[in-house]
Amino acid sequence: MLILVPSILFALGDPVPLPTSVEDFLQPGTQPDDMVQMLDPLTSSNTCQSCHGDYLDDNFHEPWDGWVSNLMAQSARDPIWHAALTIANQDATDSGEYCIRCHAPVGWYRGHSLPSDGSALEGGFQVNDFDGVNCQICHRAVSPVPVPGDPFEDDAIRAALEFPPGDGYGNGRLVLDPVNVRRGPYSDIANNPAMNLHISPPADVIHSPFHQRSAACSACHEVRNPVTMKQSDGTYAPVADGEPHPTQDPYDMYPEQTTWSEWLHSSFADGADVVPDDRFAGNLDGPVSTCQDCHMPDRVAGGCFAWENEPWFERQDLGDHGFAGANSWVLKGVRSLYDDSQTGLSDERMEASLERNIQMMRDASDMEAWVEGNELVVRVTNWSGHKLPTGYSEGRRMWLQLRWLDASGGVVEEAGVWNPATGDIDEASTKVWKSVQVAAGAMAQAAGVPDGTTHHLVLLNKTEFDNRIPPAGFVNTEFEAFGAPPVGATYADGQHWDDSRFVIPAGATQVAVTLLHQTTTPDYINSLLDNNVTDENGIVAWSLWNDPEIGNRSVPVDMDALVFDLEPSVPGDVTGDGVVDFSDLLALLSAWGPCSGCPEDLDGDGDVGFSDLVFLLSNFS
Repeated sequence: MLILVPSILFALGDPVPLPTSVEDFLQPGTQPDDMVQMLDPLTSSNTCQSCHGDYLDDNFHEPWDGWVSNLMAQSARDPIWHAALTIANQDATDSGEYCIRCHAPVGWYRGHSLPSDGSALEGGFQVNDFDGVNCQICHRAVSPVPVPGDPFEDDAIRAALEFPPGDGYGNGRLVLDPVNVRRGPYSDIANNPAMNLHISPPADVIHSPFHQRSAACSACHEVRNPVTMKQSDGTYAPVADGEPHPTQDPYDMYPEQTTWSEWLHSSFADGADVVPDDRFAGNLDGPVSTCQDCHMPDRVAGGCFAWENEPWFERQDLGDHGFAGANSWVLKGVRSLYDDSQTGLSDERMEASLERNIQMMRDASDMEAWVEGNELVVRVTNWSGHKLPTGYSEGRRMWLQLRWLDASGGVVEEAGVWNPATGDIDEASTKVWKSVQVAAGAMAQAAGVPDGTTHHLVLLNKTEFDNRIPPAGFVNTEFEAFGAPPVGATYADGQHWDDSRFVIPAGATQVAVTLLHQTTTPDYINSLLDNNVTDENGIVAWSLWNDPEIGNRSVPVDMDALVFDLEPSVPGDVTGDGVVDFSDLLALLSAWGPCSGCPEDLDGDGDVGFSDLVFLLSNFS
């Protein structure tokens, strides 16, 4: 193992790629070499559409229709990903090969991940590298870890791997069945051969409990940086020696995305009945627990075109393949770059997909407000099974927008208002939830970038800030153990909400509060443009983001909203108890001096002084 030391460091301000190779990013699981000898190829989703798409009249619950209209299907076409991929390759040689493993897995398994910029990926009808996380990738997936009750074939498949994944999840460590089978959650189909219409080419149906577990999602929703190594002091040092990670333990690698671990250490993973209603569950009979319960809710619908005929039937538990998430605009960008004949997108599918995402975001939280003294308290409660927000943190944020109104409806003050001309907000004016990850210390020196540099995915080795709201069941020591504790914020064990306090401005009789989420901030999209020096992917992404018909500067999604009536304020009442008395006088004198925004600054000039004292005394009870 080589830890990069000053002898191979480059001058700060002269960025150079880390001297990495494909071997540095190698992860256990099924490898491309294995696939060369596979009995059956990974066919495209086009071969599934004829039976599993376009057969219901009034919704998009067909598996193929739901899947094709979300970013699981379009992950290899995502323009934001392509821009980030370019920068990753600039920052660390061949690092993009690691990104392709999850975003274009068919191409990766076919050996098309080099060059690591994705230029070797191939389209096609029968086999398509741009098919994203397609039907075959999921429905030939085998649990990387032995679990009682899983198919008997799985042990032999894992044993045949050159690099078995052991007990580690994440980092694209998929294990695939080498045979063209259909693995899924339904035992009735596997036990009734007459229901299996996979005859050209023939494919057996195998009942796979793995597909009902959240672990099935972990491969791509737990991402750690394999060119980092955790040190005894909790920091992460860069490692690059042309060899795989020295331990291959994901928890020894810097945690870039930890959605799987966040869920694993929540009450949801224990099967607790957390969510107070049925907002997520669809037709689920029981508590919301797994990733699938929220992101693939049970629907009452037929699973294939023959559902109205025996021996098939209308299922009560058909998993919705819409995979609703938080991305508000990138699907529009994909459609603008590729013909519908390539993507399978349409106006109707696009509309349904975006509506699913918006509803998912609105279901993720609840918001309430009350007054304490002279302050408005806004509580946001996280009902998702992970941090809120979660996943890819680069460019994503959630915040409160407040509009204070007077008795005539006029605006007294505003905070957190999104500017459509710039796509930005004044973060200092409000509460913002986000994660800030940076390249620090030896990693920054090795890459020749300033300490604290953001938006360079493959260089990240430190969490500078993370105040995202944890899920129910949060325990500080557990989140610390897997590398994602709050940073720059404090949450008590069990706390899955956050309270924000705002001083009520003079003259305000009502406040409108909106919880907003933005997929792509101006800071991030500009970094994709400015840091791209090898191709036009940054320009493409930036242009789509700015296009009013596509990205519209990533107009935020309103997750929650409320209007709260305020009691008429008493002039000079700085403590908010309804009277102006000695306690207000003491509070004002104790705050004497510069004090912008504090309640004792009665004239709003940014300073508590003589004019404020005179005003208070003139209203003294």
